[in-house]
Amino acid sequence: MDEKQLPGTTVVPVASAVDLDVKIKTIAEKTKKMTEEDLTIREALKKYPMALFWALFMALGIVMTGYDQALISTFYALPSFAKKYGQPDGDGGYEITAAWQTGLSMGSPIGQVLGPLLCSWPMEKWGRKNTMIFSCILVTGFNFIQFFAKNIGTICVGEMIAGVVWGVFVALSPTYAAEIAPLPLRPIVSSISNLAFVIGQFTAQGVQAGCQNMTTQWSYRIPFAVQWAWPAIILAGIFWCPESPWWLVRQNRISDAKISLTKLGWDTEEGSQTDELIELMKETNDLEQEVEAAASYAECFKKVSIRRTEICVGVFCAQVLVGNWYVSYLTYFFELAGLTTKNAFDLAVGVNAIGFTMTLLSWPLMRYVGRRPIFLFGCAGLGVVLIIMGGLDSAPNYLKDSGLRWGEAVMMVFWQAIYQITIGPLTFVILGEIPSTRLKSRVIALSLASSSLCGIAFGAGLPYMFADGWRGKTGFLFGGLSFILTVWTYFRLPETANKSFQEIDILFERGVSARHFASFDVTKLDEETASI
Repeated sequence: MDEKQLPGTTVVPVASAVDLDVKIKTIAEKTKKMTEEDLTIREALKKYPMALFWALFMALGIVMTGYDQALISTFYALPSFAKKYGQPDGDGGYEITAAWQTGLSMGSPIGQVLGPLLCSWPMEKWGRKNTMIFSCILVTGFNFIQFFAKNIGTICVGEMIAGVVWGVFVALSPTYAAEIAPLPLRPIVSSISNLAFVIGQFTAQGVQAGCQNMTTQWSYRIPFAVQWAWPAIILAGIFWCPESPWWLVRQNRISDAKISLTKLGWDTEEGSQTDELIELMKETNDLEQEVEAAASYAECFKKVSIRRTEICVGVFCAQVLVGNWYVSYLTYFFELAGLTTKNAFDLAVGVNAIGFTMTLLSWPLMRYVGRRPIFLFGCAGLGVVLIIMGGLDSAPNYLKDSGLRWGEAVMMVFWQAIYQITIGPLTFVILGEIPSTRLKSRVIALSLASSSLCGIAFGAGLPYMFADGWRGKTGFLFGGLSFILTVWTYFRLPETANKSFQEIDILFERGVSARHFASFDVTKLDEETASI
């Protein structure tokens, strides 16, 4: 075979290509028959409702994470919380110092750096279900630390320890969702992770709104106590949850994998698809073993895998780099616009409702528009919004002109809408599609840890930037980063819509460039090569 190079590809060594050609073409042809890519979303939901249900169920762990992340910052303004854990402010009241606010805000992200890295081993050794069970038991115990904390340092330690488990949940949910979803439903079940974050934040705001008029310790203890509800719900239902069939195949538990696929809806009236699908999974796993060797963290940075790791890390860090920590100060900007604290809080709750709606609207877009164009638009669109915010804040009469401040607040709403229909949900979809099935848990863990490190840096720095008078001018920083990400997306992010894991493996093994992923037909490798 001539060692010819496709446009936008890298050359694969001849011996390797010859050894793998037959296997690759066989897998590609089988995949085309099995993916059911012609099913509409409605038809897929009707045929595979249990895949959606169990993805939603496993995402309850991320609901917990979103709830906790939104909860702590709402306590700072509570008089009862400030009196218990704060210091006298000199005016007869109490306050949580800026240093402790930073410490509490950083506790969970620090834990989330460790959680994903630690969870890949139990996920591969014990499976997705058992890892979830163990994590729920741990977080139930850790919540006692916060609920009965005698001082603010204990709460900070509790946040950090619980953050390890939050990191496990954020890694586990998209991994599981991607592995149980049929191709037509993959963008929906994967983006459920983003929806779960929004639901968790929305729930935290609702619980806090119901407790904010309390003057006793229960104004903050009740919100902490609510966190015991989530693991109780998960533990009550998880024993009926099917294990990931991909994990079962890798453990050579073929009969269990068939049972799992049957529970997820792969047995049809026309006959069983499970035998064919199991065989395809085994062949795909064998192919990945030839290309990647051992499944380890070191393997994530070798050969074909390093490109896939780079894409996942870049996509997940993009959530921070386009300003999601910045926009967590939404209430602050509404207050600058002239709203009372209560009205600013209520409006922030409404903006979260917008986020929920936009995530739902992203589902058909991902199916029919694709991943790459939406992510590209998201980076560019958010960059424009952030630059406009910086420009409004830089106006000479900003503090005197309420119209400028309102314009800045409105830009925040636009940011939320664009983010929740593009980068927010797309990140979890891409994260579930790009890694190989054997390295998926490890690549996702590395991506989450990298994103958490970015979050720690910006989360610690933003309060000081605001204190120095940056306010909306911070939009220039995040806007610039968004435009850099736009360029990176164009050259590095491939289109994976309507492509099975097997096809994605083949495209990466062939070194196809990001811009040629969408048009490359894996069933016509010889024709594609001959057309050079």
